[in-house]
Amino acid sequence: MIFSGALPPLHTKSKGHGISMVKVHPSGMLSGILPVVKDGSNADVACDRYHRYMEDAALMKKLGLNAYRFSISWPRTYPHGHGEVNQKGLDYYSRLVDCLIENGISPMATLFHWDLPLAIHQSGGWLNRRSVTWFEQYARTVIKALGDRVKYWIPINEPNVHSKLGYRHG
Repeated sequence: MIFSGALPPLHTKSKGHGISMVKVHPSGMLSGILPVVKDGSNADVACDRYHRYMEDAALMKKLGLNAYRFSISWPRTYPHGHGEVNQKGLDYYSRLVDCLIENGISPMATLFHWDLPLAIHQSGGWLNRRSVTWFEQYARTVIKALGDRVKYWIPINEPNVHSKLGYRHG
């Protein structure tokens, strides 16, 4: 199994991806400042799975891997966290899952890997009771789109870490 933990690039203009709270500040918390890295670089592209998933799946197959855990970006599927779905975002994950299966790799999907849509964060985040309804809408949409092919689901990545760093210490 291989794990992809880097957050996906935004592709906000061309792919309809919304803004995640983790794109605003490196800690994921809104503090009024943008991320600061000495050389001005950032992780917007990271490993570029968005464009290289076919190449990545071929490499995983060559390595003999049989499973791949990846995170689905909530802002990619619902740019504002709820309401209108971004079909281009769902289509991307459908292509990714199909490609993994074609290469003999079992997809393992994580629904929430700390990238809460900024609009939901600004509405109170997980402390807003409506966030449960919004997450349910998001989860149902993704599972309906991919559930016929994805057998393994992780609802929330490290909920203890996210809650402590994001709400207790954040």
